Amino acid sequence: MNYLLPLMMGLICLSSTPSFALQTDKSARPKIELVKHKHKKKDERPAPPPPPPPAPPVVAPEADKGSTEVVAQEEEQSAPVEETLATAPEAAAPTELPVLKLTMPLPTPPVGAIVLPAWQMEFINMVNNASAPDWMLDMVTEDLEPFTKSGITQQMLDNAMSTWMKQKLDCVARCRILDNQFSMEAVAVDRLPAELTRISEAVSTLCRLVTMPDVEFILCSRARVDELSKVRAPLFSIGKNDESSHIILIPDFSSLHEEEYPFSEADAYSYLYLTLIEYARLIR
Repeated sequence: MNYLLPLMMGLICLSSTPSFALQTDKSARPKIELVKHKHKKKDERPAPPPPPPPAPPVVAPEADKGSTEVVAQEEEQSAPVEETLATAPEAAAPTELPVLKLTMPLPTPPVGAIVLPAWQMEFINMVNNASAPDWMLDMVTEDLEPFTKSGITQQMLDNAMSTWMKQKLDCVARCRILDNQFSMEAVAVDRLPAELTRISEAVSTLCRLVTMPDVEFILCSRARVDELSKVRAPLFSIGKNDESSHIILIPDFSSLHEEEYPFSEADAYSYLYLTLIEYARLIR
């Protein structure tokens, strides 16, 4: 019994101890509301601004048709630019440059016009301006000096040509310019030397380009005319020596395009033209 007494006393003490259990009042708790925030996505971009309102059309007066066309062209050119800016706010697409077109056609030569070579234009300018160089005038004057006092007669040409025709010299030909038409008389016209043929073609070219005087003269295609020196008559030749004072030098047209030849094409024709003009002044 003695050992039960303490046990009984412990139980009594436990039953009389106040309770310390936590009692919470649900009404006293703070109210926490969850608010959902809308986060923007990384690749989401703001909406593009609305396009600007179109500008009112500009109407030009009816009398000024040219200005109306200009305004219409400006509206057509500005419309693609506004559309590009509205649809692409980040960077406007580059506009293509307008293609330039000629509004005036290039000048063309008239139908049937003849385009002359450069040397022929140079020659014609020399004739029209009477601008032969001094060295050319000096050479032509020196060759014609033996005939300045006596002149050149038809009898001189007849006698000389008769003698040379009897010798059957195929290097000699009698030439005539009449009404700007060239003709030639020779021992054998069908087998002329190449040098003589080339000189006759040059004279014919002069008659086509400019107006030539009516004149007769004798051509020789040889550079050495020793056998012809006995006849004292004017003779056009491509070569002469100190003793043949009756020889009148003319260019060698068969050698015209050689590199070492001293004459250009324009100079050669100018020299031949000037010689024939001064020669015609001496005919009696």
